[in-house]
Amino acid sequence: IEIAIQNVQKIQVIQGGIKKTGFQIQAIFSVLITLIAVIWNIITRQMYVSVFLVFMLALKFFILISFFSTIIKYKTDKL
Repeated sequence: IEIAIQNVQKIQVIQGGIKKTGFQIQAIFSVLITLIAVIWNIITRQMYVSVFLVFMLALKFFILISFFSTIIKYKTDKL
């Protein structure tokens, strides 16, 4: 699903869509899909996969926080 969302984003950029909005939607869906996978694996008691997915979710949060803080800093520096 995440790969399909990336392809949709590329099509939007080629057709002149808003790139920033596409990335934000992709980031939200990516985090939601991982969160649903974590919850599902915890419910089905597959702990090794759940621990791995929790680390993946934490890594996604750290990457997104650093990415968006860089964008905000870049915008404020241009002013």
